[in-house]
Amino acid sequence: MNLNKLFIGLGIVFILLIFASFKYSESKEIGFNHTEILNDVKSIVEKDLIFRKWIAMHGGVYVPITKKTPSNKYLSHIPNRDVLTTTGMELTLMNPAYALRQFMSEFKNSYGEKGKIVSLKLINPYNAPDNFEKIALQAFDKNNDLKEYYKKVKNYEGQLELRYVKPLITRKTCLKCHAYQNYKVGDIRGGISIVLPLKKYNLSLEESLDYLKLIHIIALSLGMLFLYLTYLYLKKQQAKEMALSKQINEVYNIFNTGNIVLFRWNNDERLSIDFVSDNVSKILGYTKEEFMHEDIRYASIIDSRDIDFVKNEVLEASQKDVYNFTHKPYRVKIKNGKTIWVNDASQVILDEDGEIKFYVGYIQDITVQQNQETILKQKIDEALEENTKQLNALQQQSKMASMGEMIGAIAHQWRQPLNELSISIQNLKYDYKKDSIDEKFLKEFIGKNKKTISFMSKTIDDFRSFFRLDKEKNDFSVKETTEAVVTMLSAQIKTYNIEITIIGKEFIYCGFQSEYQQVILNIINNAKDAFIENKIQNPKIQIVLDNNKITLQDNAGGIPSDIIQRVFEPYFTTKEQGKGTGMGLYMSKMIIDDNMGAKLSVVNKDDGACFSIEF
Repeated sequence: MNLNKLFIGLGIVFILLIFASFKYSESKEIGFNHTEILNDVKSIVEKDLIFRKWIAMHGGVYVPITKKTPSNKYLSHIPNRDVLTTTGMELTLMNPAYALRQFMSEFKNSYGEKGKIVSLKLINPYNAPDNFEKIALQAFDKNNDLKEYYKKVKNYEGQLELRYVKPLITRKTCLKCHAYQNYKVGDIRGGISIVLPLKKYNLSLEESLDYLKLIHIIALSLGMLFLYLTYLYLKKQQAKEMALSKQINEVYNIFNTGNIVLFRWNNDERLSIDFVSDNVSKILGYTKEEFMHEDIRYASIIDSRDIDFVKNEVLEASQKDVYNFTHKPYRVKIKNGKTIWVNDASQVILDEDGEIKFYVGYIQDITVQQNQETILKQKIDEALEENTKQLNALQQQSKMASMGEMIGAIAHQWRQPLNELSISIQNLKYDYKKDSIDEKFLKEFIGKNKKTISFMSKTIDDFRSFFRLDKEKNDFSVKETTEAVVTMLSAQIKTYNIEITIIGKEFIYCGFQSEYQQVILNIINNAKDAFIENKIQNPKIQIVLDNNKITLQDNAGGIPSDIIQRVFEPYFTTKEQGKGTGMGLYMSKMIIDDNMGAKLSVVNKDDGACFSIEF
């Protein structure tokens, strides 16, 4: 999605909407102002007409004769125009037009307006219309249905005014004074003219429009700010997604360039592939696309001799609610027609309803190892048939077999961490969907997994070069290194509910850090096996650092007193046949005593074994 184009478009649309809203509101406000002006001027005219009507209802009113109110010479034909009261006061008749004209004159500008009565048939020259009023009166004569005539004009001072004229309709009461002019009821005999200054209305309109502008400017500013902040947020999220995608690809590259193939199998009869790492062609010969497009199905390449037990292991794990299991090695046919042996460890992934959705795991080519074990077994079988004269050769073969078992044990030891690693990486997608992934999570995730892989790789290198003399010692933190081993074993520890505590102060020692880690690994694994064999309910291991000494105390029941002195001998083991090589503690003793200049020992203490390393 191009966010830049999207938000530019949204910004333009929003600006147009704000502009349209302002123009609409402006037109409404102008309309309201115009309506207010007309209503006010109509109220003024209505007031004058009511006043005039009241006087007409009484046939006029008598008022004292004064300089301001002399007798109306235009009413000389009216009988009793002037009367004398019993007290001798002289009164004169004031007809509606005369009264209204004086009223308008006396109280002009009370509302800011000016008014007068105008007519085309003049009795009084004062009522002569100006050009505007003449046009209005002529319009009334031409159209009897015209009820008003008005227009906004500028006066000689340049100020806007509303000129308004309303026709005066002849009523019966009007004929008293105007009958001699041949007016009939219903005739238009003139009009009331009002001049209303618009200054206060214009100021009010300006204030309203300024307020509208301010409101729309604020709305525009807030809207644009919201769009900008939204743009920045989405841009940041987009950058995060791109970085996350890049980092996920980096994690997948761990498998894409190695010899371990990551798979995700759907829970169906044909074990269809939902995902496979890019390096699949390196191991199986088939491309990633062939598996993803189901040109080849995984179940179809499993050797016919092994397919039944592989499916049975999957079925058994599913029925027993086992969510993490390892297949026995089985054979698969690769694209060139050859058959190879593979290790396969899987994790069951459930959907929201608790049903199995798919299996996530890895396969690894162990053909060489499997062939080596077969060769070693054959050689051991041949050696057992030799007589006592071939004892030395038999011992050598036995040693090779034991070393092969040790390698097998190391490989087995790898399976759980590798499985946890593969599941952890595969579950990244679902952590991402749950929005639980951030930059800190990814950095810790990648660092931890790379550290685990590097550690396992270095462990093999260290065992391979165990007897070399050119290895260098380095200073390392004993407590930190011990904690690193416990962290690596955290998955196995959690599986068997083993509680491990590490207490004491840190100290530095110069030696072989990776070999020291292997020793700690062996001791913890031996304790784990003892917990399982003795069915310990609350298995615990306490690791204590004190004055350049470290002790590892378990509660697995201890080592029988008759064999405790032999546990460091080569090839000596208390485990069942095939489950131990007798090399773990022997190698640990050699590492600590011979290579690191320290001392490894064991005693029974309380309800378990206590291994001590004195530096």
